[in-house]
Amino acid sequence: MLHSSWLSRAEVVLHIEMPSWGRALVATVALFAVGKVGEVLAPALLARDWPACLALLVLNANDLHLVLTVRSCGSAGRLLAWFCVCTSRRVSEDAFFYWLGRHHGPEVTALLGLDLALARRWLARASLCALVIVPGAPVCVVAALANVRWTHFIVADVLATAARAIGLYYTSSALTQPLDMLLAWSLEHSAVALLVTSGVACVTAWPLASRLMRERRVGRPPAVDRPQSGGMRWTYEMQDVPLGLNLPAGLHVSMQLGGSVPNKAKIPQKWQLVHYPRHGQGIWREKAVTRHMSGLQLRQSAASCFRCELEKVQLWLGDERVGDEQTAEGMDLFNRQKELSVQITASYHDLQQLDCDLD
Repeated sequence: MLHSSWLSRAEVVLHIEMPSWGRALVATVALFAVGKVGEVLAPALLARDWPACLALLVLNANDLHLVLTVRSCGSAGRLLAWFCVCTSRRVSEDAFFYWLGRHHGPEVTALLGLDLALARRWLARASLCALVIVPGAPVCVVAALANVRWTHFIVADVLATAARAIGLYYTSSALTQPLDMLLAWSLEHSAVALLVTSGVACVTAWPLASRLMRERRVGRPPAVDRPQSGGMRWTYEMQDVPLGLNLPAGLHVSMQLGGSVPNKAKIPQKWQLVHYPRHGQGIWREKAVTRHMSGLQLRQSAASCFRCELEKVQLWLGDERVGDEQTAEGMDLFNRQKELSVQITASYHDLQQLDCDLD
């Protein structure tokens, strides 16, 4: 390790970049793994009755588990706990996949094996009612790619999940005898039931596992080589959007219901630029980028965020330094924002102070 007295005289350059797909992929695989553990352990947890049933819902709150666990709710308090746990579990998972669609649309659609053209047409016809009809990761990802506002998505998702939970409660009440027989069989033949659920979990996990193995074997092309938005250059004027196109986050989209008229999209008059640091040195967030915003104003925003002098901040688009007189529209910043990097020249003492301030 270099001595701090030498570091205090050295000049260090910080590169601020977008978050990597690798961490998001790890989180996605972990979420799927937790769900599969819930599927495998379902017979054992159902045999233990309350409150092990709530643990099952935390692991995996699918429709079958909701119908089976509601049988253990013998009081109003237990029923309320069941409702809160299943709703919060499903909404949090849906919100995660919505976030994935916003920030890693092309990667997550390839991972889930989605037919984007078909999904977009179906979403255009069903709108957010799709969250009630076919809830799950694909609908959440497509909603994000269609630039459904996150507030509208969360409200619709909470209402849809609550409605589905209520419907499954009444379904369970109507199927009392078959469900009692199924639970009794799983208790009597616990080993066989565990074998069956393990087999089902392996079979349903295979599509995702095979895509992961294929991606690892073949390898992913560099980010700059992957097609973004079909090669379209977005402007501040309305443009027709071809079906199946991967839309970047932040566009203003006019969705046409019915599928016969193409959707339209444009860069909004004010849009948000977000840069995430590689080493945890805070986040630069400029919430009101306009077409006429200058390079100097962007540098001032970054300097204010990182609490350093303006002269120490430089912006780069790829290998080109951003001039103070350039505008966001002139440098095509919206379309090239992933190429943007921030360089902060600072002493070791400045970096320590920045760390303390941002913490």
